[in-house]
Amino acid sequence: MALPYSQSRELHLKLVVYGPASAGKTSTLNYLYRALRSDLRGQLVAVNTGTDRTIFFDFYPSPPARLVGLGLHIQIYTVTGSIQNDATRRALFAGADGVLFIADSQRGREQDNIRALEELRSCLLDLNLSLDQVPLVLAWNKRDVPDSLSVGELEAGLNITQAPSFAMVAHVGHGVFESFRALASRALETTLKRRPELLPGSYSQRMEAAYASDMVTNRR
Repeated sequence: MALPYSQSRELHLKLVVYGPASAGKTSTLNYLYRALRSDLRGQLVAVNTGTDRTIFFDFYPSPPARLVGLGLHIQIYTVTGSIQNDATRRALFAGADGVLFIADSQRGREQDNIRALEELRSCLLDLNLSLDQVPLVLAWNKRDVPDSLSVGELEAGLNITQAPSFAMVAHVGHGVFESFRALASRALETTLKRRPELLPGSYSQRMEAAYASDMVTNRR
């Protein structure tokens, strides 16, 4: 979970991009990496664990005005393709502060989307968490595919917690930054509700909007 570093007053958030194989997880993370300012992000790292390949990078956004004196360190993870090893999946979600679920809008991928969402739910249960306890954002990727599932069909089949959702075309970046901004805002808000002592003043209900606005300045 989020780890405050007392010496530098830095808040560490772990965000995970998840979904079925070929839904666009890697494209989403790669576009996001390229879109963020190079002076605020670390190297893109790939780690092979047997048959699985995890990629991630560190991001150090400028803190919102309401968080003066508190630095932010965000790590963003995904696993390419489908996860073959349960240990990889557990490690991916251990300590996660938020999840961006990428669904494939193509017809014929309905069961793959549902299966991936069930894997997410099951893994969180193994960590003593429910799907509605972890900040979640859904992204409907491949909206440019002809005869794709409608947003209404995707919402009805997958958005069981009424989480924020966004249309996405990851390979050109449509909806990528907006989805990430919403997830980072929800993860930060949830963490600060648990740890109000990290705030310089009293918690504001306008925190999420303020943070989302400030995040825009961290793009190239």
